Amino acid sequence: MFVVGGLEQCLDKDNPQSTVIFAVVFYTLCSSVMLVANKVALSFNPLPALVICLQIAATISSILVLRAAGLSQVDEFDWPRVKEFLPYMVSFVLALYSSGRAIQNSNVETVIVFKACTPMLVAVLDYVFLGRQLPSTQSWMALGGMAGSVIGYVLTDSEFLLNGVSTYGWVTLYVLAVVFESTYGKRLCQNVKFNAPVWGQVMYCNVLGFFPLLGIGLLSGEGNVVVNKGIDMSSKASFALFLTCVVGVGIAWAVWNCRNQVSAASFAVIGVVCKMISVFMNVAIWDKHASLLGIVWCFVCLLCSSAYRQAPPVVPEAGKVAAEETSPAPGAGQESDEELSKLTDAIGRPEDAEETGTPKSRMEQRRSESMEQGVL
Repeated sequence: MFVVGGLEQCLDKDNPQSTVIFAVVFYTLCSSVMLVANKVALSFNPLPALVICLQIAATISSILVLRAAGLSQVDEFDWPRVKEFLPYMVSFVLALYSSGRAIQNSNVETVIVFKACTPMLVAVLDYVFLGRQLPSTQSWMALGGMAGSVIGYVLTDSEFLLNGVSTYGWVTLYVLAVVFESTYGKRLCQNVKFNAPVWGQVMYCNVLGFFPLLGIGLLSGEGNVVVNKGIDMSSKASFALFLTCVVGVGIAWAVWNCRNQVSAASFAVIGVVCKMISVFMNVAIWDKHASLLGIVWCFVCLLCSSAYRQAPPVVPEAGKVAAEETSPAPGAGQESDEELSKLTDAIGRPEDAEETGTPKSRMEQRRSESMEQGVL
């Protein structure tokens, strides 16, 4: 975790491109490894709740170490924010546990395909509850492609052909929890303010979710498994657990940091690349993966999900009227070509900025400020 804090401190603040590159590369590395690492760790120790609790404990400890070292600011706990977080914490814990059970019982590709289809439900909830418009034509086509690719994947899945719909019980619960997180999480991020937006939210989620998740694990019998069968502490199993903890700490910061550095469309494309890398890694290390045709359908689903765009909010009629009244008349404020030429000569042309450095430096400063705020 000192590596994350140290690298963040060492980035060249005058060169925002380095910040963006670091955010994208670090998030891609963590995201593509995490799913496969969890699958490997759970193959040695089929204890999803306890494994995830270990990852949460590692994340909390790392945040406290960062705060003690002065490398990061972390918000203190207070009841108003805790109260706002409680409903989200329920879905957070449910998503973590169901994801662990889904990874334990299903292929990596199955989890990826189902999670990639969350926009199919989010689009409906956005329209019904969050006041957004219906999706655009491109997004409708993307949603149709997702539905078709899921059907194609299911029909090639040997587990489904053998056990039927029950094969997808945990992964379906995981998707529903993620959808609730996506919708309620948006409202939460708007209402709850943190001095440290990244680590503050990570700290609240992990601390509030640790004991409920531990309780679920004990109630589901994982404690009895540990007592009766013990824990596999072989070198391979230990390395897999250690890797999940390290990557878990990294991705807790990387996902928020990357979202702040790139646009939503770019983040979606990066997510698709991460999942493709995960599929390639899963195929390379062992035979616990989908068939070739299933992998093809998985890639089709990922490509369709990257084409989906969230619909904009509904504009009230009063807002439309006000916008029309305040909008300039056609041609208003538009100078003629001759006037623009004179204005350009007076200010200086773009190519002159290479020599003087003044106009260009102002543009770079604006761009730097925008990129630091996650606008570009």
